[in-house]
Amino acid sequence: MWGRDDYTEPIPMSPNDVNKINALRVVPTDGYKTWFSVFRESKLIGYVTTRHGGQAFRTQHMDSWDWVASAWNSSDPKHGHAILALLRDIDT
Repeated sequence: MWGRDDYTEPIPMSPNDVNKINALRVVPTDGYKTWFSVFRESKLIGYVTTRHGGQAFRTQHMDSWDWVASAWNSSDPKHGHAILALLRDIDT
């Protein structure tokens, strides 16, 4: 058998979390294939990525990625868990 038929998706993000993500601008980062820049009110706050291993974030001052999630609901916004983790990191 090639696939799994017993997989249950994680619970979708809350509407409040989706609204936080939708308030930001996420655009591809020049020069990188898998990096996305995250802007809040036209200010760069960090980067997110979704790769084969999962979602991760980094701020401008970090030297490496901080891995956040390896599974998410298909209805969640793209890079959603990484964006929320980035927001938590910069707001603390």
